Amino acid sequence: AVASEDGSQDTCGRTVDVPRLSDLAALEARRERAAERPAWDFARGLLLAGCATALVAAVAALNVDRIGAWFFPQPPDATTIHAAVMSSSTVDIYSAWRSFAVSGVRRLATDDEVRLQQFATSAGGVAALLWGVAGIGAVVAAAGGLLLATRRGSPGGSS
Repeated sequence: AVASEDGSQDTCGRTVDVPRLSDLAALEARRERAAERPAWDFARGLLLAGCATALVAAVAALNVDRIGAWFFPQPPDATTIHAAVMSSSTVDIYSAWRSFAVSGVRRLATDDEVRLQQFATSAGGVAALLWGVAGIGAVVAAAGGLLLATRRGSPGGSS
């Protein structure tokens, strides 16, 4: 085998790249730094857990009403009522008006209406609780980020 100046060796007519000694020393130093730094640690865990908690809680808080609509039937809106009245005959409208004029519109709430009222009264509290959880998640994520930033900024830092 014959060594050339660029660090390669010629063996049996083939050129084989052989790293220089200084390149090997740099590779060893990089390996040592990689071994010192853990792939996952407490600060990164805090950052991930906080971000995930904040994101999930904020999305849930923004969608409390939509989530509730899956479980509770919603009352008809004004457009639906107007369309139903417009499609009814004049006789039906007049008889309904006479009935309301005599008896009024007072009646007991249906079971669906009672459940919807209960959901509506508790939805604000649930949303506020979820926003609180999102805030706590954001604080935890900030603490994890701060731990990572202070460790990187220190002279003995591992990143």
